[in-house]
Amino acid sequence: MSYKHSIFLLILFSNFNLHGQAPDFEARTFYPYSVEHAQCLSVEKRNEIKTTLRENIESLKKSGHISAAQHRSIVSLEWPLRLAEGFTDIGFHGISAFVDHNSNFPASLEDYNCGTRTFDSSSGFNHSGTDIFLWPFGWSMMEEGRVDVVSAADGIVIGKLDGNYDGNCSGQDTTSWNAIYIRHDDGSVAWYGHLKTNSLTTAPIGGVIQQGEYLGKVGSSGASSGPHLHFEVYEDEVLMNLIDPFAGNCNNLNTISSWADQKPYYDSGINRISTHHALPFFPSCPMPEIKNEENNFCDGDQVFFLVFLRDLLFGQTIYHQLIKPDGTTFTNWETTYQAGDHLAASWYFEYAVIPEDADIGPWKYRVDFLGTTAFHTFNVCAPVDIDEPIDPEPVHIFPNPTSDFINIEFPDFVPENTQLLIYGVDGKMERNQILDANQSLLNVNLTSLSSGIYMISIVENGQIKATKRIIKI
Repeated sequence: MSYKHSIFLLILFSNFNLHGQAPDFEARTFYPYSVEHAQCLSVEKRNEIKTTLRENIESLKKSGHISAAQHRSIVSLEWPLRLAEGFTDIGFHGISAFVDHNSNFPASLEDYNCGTRTFDSSSGFNHSGTDIFLWPFGWSMMEEGRVDVVSAADGIVIGKLDGNYDGNCSGQDTTSWNAIYIRHDDGSVAWYGHLKTNSLTTAPIGGVIQQGEYLGKVGSSGASSGPHLHFEVYEDEVLMNLIDPFAGNCNNLNTISSWADQKPYYDSGINRISTHHALPFFPSCPMPEIKNEENNFCDGDQVFFLVFLRDLLFGQTIYHQLIKPDGTTFTNWETTYQAGDHLAASWYFEYAVIPEDADIGPWKYRVDFLGTTAFHTFNVCAPVDIDEPIDPEPVHIFPNPTSDFINIEFPDFVPENTQLLIYGVDGKMERNQILDANQSLLNVNLTSLSSGIYMISIVENGQIKATKRIIKI
């Protein structure tokens, strides 16, 4: 399976200052990204895996590593992902697809809850697992090893595959994935696929695994379009009877939930809140995202407040608050999603400029959503009273507002491998061009862009050197 999960941008943009009168929040817009699914394992590869696992099980039985299966009701599954030690993210995942319970194809979809959060293909493939993706900044999270794959139940390792490339993006890769397979005490079998290369547990085939024990890291190996875990469960060692661990009215495979604590169908929540000196930049897959996170700001600096959510539903409201260093409220506002039924993943931002008379010290950005409160602390420094700036802006972009053209002025000459990126407040890339080197002043034509607000970034050898908001009138 591969996926490009559904991501939307919830944007509110008013350019307020952190002093004086509180801003008036009015403009609210939602922007969709595309969704793409593909078969994670070919029929041939799936049959090869099943054959190998059956052979391994028989061998382990003969050697005494596996005893007779007990009644299946003794096994209760825990969530197969866990934040790695040392990280403190509020959340880190979303679900892009459940098991498809409608055997017809194509585009005949039904998940356990009678919805359509699954997929099939014209070749006769029906999705057979639960796909759990990393959110936000999935590639960066994968590179950092931020999320562990853990065993959902006690069991025995009956198969392992590692060493395959884990940066696949297209969903069409035909090489094998990295995976581990666990046979539980009741005879049921769980598959954990698309793992990160060389991250698998050292436990050998036949090794005993405890519930919650580390198995590997989330990756994007095999036919995958982004870092996620494919979690697939079978009723017994024959590997013919699929189980959907989620209980629901349209689950025609099993009547009871396999989860110790089944998550709701829409698991709405906050995954992350943060401050940034510029909007995040998403390079071509599989390069890690450029987060542009920052927690220290001085007068004249721009600050972006970002909230990353999962399973946002129509009518749900996010409450925001900025708290001054003395603990009093500077301002608060709320945003309500009203543009559609459901967003698997979404992010919202607000933009501000730090003025000279801003309150100095630690500020807090607070977000409340469905009973969960999250705080993020950022610092505002004291202004420096000097005639010249300590770090003058390396690139000057003018005029602003503008109509048809902008000028980009460099202090010396345009370095080699310098890109101009222009994207709208929805995050959609509008322009990506290599700038002519050995010039100091460039004139860029904007006539093809509609009137509105845009972010311009100058990127040198993959590093953002300058970012500026412009208004095209």
